[in-house]
Amino acid sequence: MMLASFSPLVSLACTDDETTTETTEDNTPVGPFSTTIRLSELLPNPSTSETADEYIELYNSGDEAVDMAGWQLQDASGQTYILSGTISANHYYAWYRSDSKISLNNTGETVVLLQPDGTELDSVAYEDGADDDTSYALTVDDTWEWTNQPTPYLANMFPAAADTTQTTDTSTDDGDDVTTDDATTETELPPSYEYSTDIELSELLPDPEGSDATDEWIELHNTGETVDLYGWMLTDGGHEYVIADSLEFAAGSYLTFLVTDTGISLNNSGETIQLYDPQNQVISEVEYPQAETGQSYALVNDTWQWTTTLTPDTANMITSEEVEAVEETTTDDTVTTAVPDADDSTGLSIAAVKQLASGETVTFTGVVLVLPDTYSSNYFYVQDDTSGIQIYSSSKSFPTLAIGDVISVTGKTSTSNGEAKVNISSSSDIVVTGQVDTITPLVVESYVAADAGRLVQVSGEVESKTGSTVVLDNDWTLYLKRGTEIGTSVFAVGELVTVVGVLVSTDDAIQVWPRAETDVSNDTAVTSVAAAMRDAVVPSAYASSDGQMTVPTANITTSNWRWLWWVAIAAGVLAVSLQVARVPWLKALVRNWIVAKAGSWGGLLGRWVGLGKNTTDLNVQNQYRESRPVEKTTVSSSSPSLPSAVRYVPIQNQH
Repeated sequence: MMLASFSPLVSLACTDDETTTETTEDNTPVGPFSTTIRLSELLPNPSTSETADEYIELYNSGDEAVDMAGWQLQDASGQTYILSGTISANHYYAWYRSDSKISLNNTGETVVLLQPDGTELDSVAYEDGADDDTSYALTVDDTWEWTNQPTPYLANMFPAAADTTQTTDTSTDDGDDVTTDDATTETELPPSYEYSTDIELSELLPDPEGSDATDEWIELHNTGETVDLYGWMLTDGGHEYVIADSLEFAAGSYLTFLVTDTGISLNNSGETIQLYDPQNQVISEVEYPQAETGQSYALVNDTWQWTTTLTPDTANMITSEEVEAVEETTTDDTVTTAVPDADDSTGLSIAAVKQLASGETVTFTGVVLVLPDTYSSNYFYVQDDTSGIQIYSSSKSFPTLAIGDVISVTGKTSTSNGEAKVNISSSSDIVVTGQVDTITPLVVESYVAADAGRLVQVSGEVESKTGSTVVLDNDWTLYLKRGTEIGTSVFAVGELVTVVGVLVSTDDAIQVWPRAETDVSNDTAVTSVAAAMRDAVVPSAYASSDGQMTVPTANITTSNWRWLWWVAIAAGVLAVSLQVARVPWLKALVRNWIVAKAGSWGGLLGRWVGLGKNTTDLNVQNQYRESRPVEKTTVSSSSPSLPSAVRYVPIQNQH
């Protein structure tokens, strides 16, 4: 049993039609507030980590997105968590205990949902014990039941009763056996989620000869084994279509989805279409340019191109004239690359490339900041001294690269969702020409457009974290892409962090994307203490920007002469002491003076010893932090894991 409409994604950015929370001058929330938000699912007893992986799920049953800022979740003990973010229409969102700190007792609990003004909108309570990996979920009949199929971020599912065969054997009083016919009750198990990397976007028709509202379509191609597409999703970034029923996609076949089914309208001006599997992984992605009326954008021999031969549900084809046109274009591009013309867009800086209109052929040089498959299998980022930019390949064709490689790129300029990028057609469009040993991130405090696409460093206190997003107190937003394997458990609210990542700017958001856990440093509090101690004893003129103490060369000679003076004075004191020891009355006078001053000397000595101890303790703490890696949840291969604060869809097996 499952709710009819669902999506595995949740929008964290406001849309034009969403419900927002207004406040008065004293920040008191002002209604009316949405009444379409419901408590949907609770997981009190995960088999992985209760302190991290318990979760509370909400569902927005309305037709508009709802801004959750100021909404509250509360348990029976009064523990309260203030929500943030936005839940899109007919979407689910789960908050994990690692973020909310709300503990769901295994023996019974009450959870309450409060609107921003404190009004109770919904509540649920359970009294019986919770088994491992069993969630308490809302059914379509508006009742709550236990299910052994937890579905955070997705519609609730309840296992149907297993197939049973009942045989009734009774005896009459006279000893004759009476046997009834076998009564068999069969129930259908819910479909399981299946995964494949062999499904690809194959053909698009953005501008048909007929009506855009009825005749547009998107085609998929299965290059591997048969796969059930239940739970898979198509999206253009603004609208999502989730396959809510079992749909078998045969090996080697093609499958077309009409706009009347998906609701995804393909812009004639061009946009990006993505295919997600049930675990929110991008399996295929294509960006198409300005559409040609009556032509489809088709993938033929690993190359996307426009064709007048429309082939929905069948293998893609192009005419001989179109083949010749492609070959001619490829030849022309090769000549242009080999012998660049003075008037051509070659040898440009990245900043200059980003200023060009879409469709311009360019050649430029950049340093690889992040590898393909980290953020996406379709793109990565490079930078030069002027700016940074995304390198995109619809066919995922890239040569072997390493971070720090200096590469020459030839491709066509493009823009997607406000972000400039360069599209390449094959791996040969990228040539490695060198390697740099280190890439120093640019330390930024505020956004500058020219810095987009570059490797930057930001610092701040963690203000909040939701899903894959972490917000710092200085308004910087960190986005944790799945391929980086960074979870929000690395961050703690109120903690000072320094993060290195690529600065990504789109029409929707400005974010810093770290590349790996090594890009996140959460020891800035200790560092700042050490810096304060250093500044107390080292003049600022001697402290370099990298925190290391430097001493001007001119002072070295002076320092050596000072040591010689101290040696001379010590020798004089020693000589005088020897003479004092030979005169009894003078010796007694000096001894009495030392005894009289011993108390004050002890205080000074004690403070000196304490300072040394504190410094030692600080060094030990630094060494401990450096030697102790950040703990992270290990995903077990034997049972589903519920990673904290990131979307998880359990892999369900039929029995």
